[in-house]
Amino acid sequence: MKKRTRTKKTRTKKQRQINIKEISKAEDKACKISAEFFGSELLKYFRIKGEIKEVFPTEINYLELKQLFQDFNYLMEDDSCCHVEFESDNISKDDLRRFRAYEAVTSYTYKKAVNTHVVCSANVKQPLSVLQEGMNTYRINTIRMKDGNADEVFSKMKGKSFGDVTKDDLMEVILSPLMDGGMAMSDRIEIGFQLLDKDYPLVSREELRKMQAILYLFALKFLGREEVEKMEELRMTYFAKMMIEEGIEKGIEKGITRGRLITIISKTIKKMDKGKDVEVIAQELEEDLEMMRVLCDMINAHPKDSVEKIAELYQNAVA
Repeated sequence: MKKRTRTKKTRTKKQRQINIKEISKAEDKACKISAEFFGSELLKYFRIKGEIKEVFPTEINYLELKQLFQDFNYLMEDDSCCHVEFESDNISKDDLRRFRAYEAVTSYTYKKAVNTHVVCSANVKQPLSVLQEGMNTYRINTIRMKDGNADEVFSKMKGKSFGDVTKDDLMEVILSPLMDGGMAMSDRIEIGFQLLDKDYPLVSREELRKMQAILYLFALKFLGREEVEKMEELRMTYFAKMMIEEGIEKGIEKGITRGRLITIISKTIKKMDKGKDVEVIAQELEEDLEMMRVLCDMINAHPKDSVEKIAELYQNAVA
């Protein structure tokens, strides 16, 4: 079948607004997924001691004047709060004052002892970890990631046979943006997603999905939203998968026949080319709105792929 030549320019302003709304929903879900996985796996990787009891609040309104946003907070079994921050620049005295403010407000609000661990990816051999002001000494635990090398991580992955790849191997992949090495940050993210988009015998799909969520958040942190949005195929493919999972939870039809799916996709493409938004398309085709959102995202993510290829991607995703 003739390949399509649709581009981003064919999208209407309203379609883009809908996509932004769906992306925001998926990002919220990615944050929740990464918090769960970070607590269950990465705290152990960083050798942070203690057992987690539950995820703890990370946004605090103080005197309704300033909102404090923290990266990760966990309530531990000993009733203390484990606070984890990521810093890509050198840790400054102002950073330590900010962390101390986080601790003070969290402790005051929830009546908990707070321990702060900062994962530092700056090229500093001894990151600042102690702040002495007046009679008080404030201290954090710094975890220096530049001791690792991203080039070596991806080189090791190339030499690994498919069946030997472990969860620890892939955890190094998702942490590669924090490491030293000559590899460009965008390459680390893009190749990382490619490696996480496979089925490994020793790693479950659920674990891979959580790793993708963390890598995407690292992409936003270290590349910025504008740079991530330039990686159109990667970004939209990731969010299409997120929306599929969201849709399956809400009852998207999984057993749809291939013939019917191809027909739906063909009609959807024609309607999208006419500038119709996903809600109108779903209504006109009398199809489930969640399923149509997923299909529209996939069509946008793969403008040069055939209808058959889009159908294959969808069926593989819901399998």
